[in-house]
Amino acid sequence: MTPPVDCLLRAASAHPSISTGKERDAESGNDYFEARDCSRAMGRFMSPDWNAKVAPVPYAKLDNPQTLNLLSSRKGTKIVAIASGDGLPLAISVESASPAECRLVEAVLAGCFLDELPERLIGDKVYDSDALDEQLAKEYDIEMISPNRSNRKQKTQDGRPLRRYRRRWKVERLFAWMQIYRRLVTRWEYRIENFLEFVQLACLLMLLKHL
Repeated sequence: MTPPVDCLLRAASAHPSISTGKERDAESGNDYFEARDCSRAMGRFMSPDWNAKVAPVPYAKLDNPQTLNLLSSRKGTKIVAIASGDGLPLAISVESASPAECRLVEAVLAGCFLDELPERLIGDKVYDSDALDEQLAKEYDIEMISPNRSNRKQKTQDGRPLRRYRRRWKVERLFAWMQIYRRLVTRWEYRIENFLEFVQLACLLMLLKHL
């Protein structure tokens, strides 16, 4: 499949869940944490934490103490997508909500479903970055088209390339289609790899419906 010349770029946040991500007992209402049960009503574990030897907490990173708290809510997540002129997904990635959108473009290009990349990417003002324009042109031979920020002193876009920006509503429609799949509205998965698989599955279903 030949990639379209113009593609649309956008990032949107998925709501993090506040669940523990563990199996819940229907009778007691406690969450099973492998070694002990936790009561959401009382806000504490129902048995002391004891072990004969030191054992790591699953998915915990010792350099990030927040990962030791298995009751904390999930981290914020951004779904970054590249859509074709028809609004169909061509590339998808799931990243942390902390970095700016202009720093997530390279990751979504790596998740492209096609062997070849588009010639132009169309995004909003968050992608107005000289460093991003230079990186895309040098490493991927891609032209980035986005409106200039209001505080930019030297304008880099004129009216002719920005005419393509009128079609950006199609990538907005792609994210509206994603909202049909309730599994993507709220991130329930603890591991981001599992959430990415659900997003890719939704994109596959959309492609099968429209291709």
